[in-house]
Amino acid sequence: MNCRKIAAIALVLALLSIPGAAAALTSGPTLMGGFVRSPQKIQSSGGDTVTINPMAGPSLRVGYELGTYVNHELSFQFTQVGGTAYSAAYPAIPAELTLKTLALGYRLTWDILGKSGFSPYLGGGLALGTVPLEVKATSGAFTAMKSGSATLLELSLVAGARYTLPFGLNLRAELAVSTYGGFFGTLLPAVGVGYTL
Repeated sequence: MNCRKIAAIALVLALLSIPGAAAALTSGPTLMGGFVRSPQKIQSSGGDTVTINPMAGPSLRVGYELGTYVNHELSFQFTQVGGTAYSAAYPAIPAELTLKTLALGYRLTWDILGKSGFSPYLGGGLALGTVPLEVKATSGAFTAMKSGSATLLELSLVAGARYTLPFGLNLRAELAVSTYGGFFGTLLPAVGVGYTL
């Protein structure tokens, strides 16, 4: 069984566990915006070495969270990063890369002090989605373009803090480290708001 099937099964099991506990837990919507920065990646195939410089771009996550100390969050997330790749075979022809990800995500986090006032939190998550990819290489007056798509499996670890106001609105900031497909060690700092019903 491959990693994508295991991730899909884990996501389904996590979602099935939510409804039974819903009556006793707080819940509410979340909105997070931030930044993605992937590390440099070097890969070799067919005798050629390709270096992908660090890529960066915006991220957005819209979700719904359920829990008081242990929280389940189901979300839709969008990221877009851009960067430059160089081939050892053609070092004078850089390729501009653009990756957009649309994914369904699940997070399990633990609010160390609960949901009143200030509380740090820790957790992890996974996301499954699609990645449209566009590559543009230019040499003089000649430009070549190629596009395609792939499946995204993203695993992440997250640490953050929230401050919940007496009427339920909470402000939060977090830093996640993720796989972002084949980029191990991608950083995703984000800030946002949530509301506890």
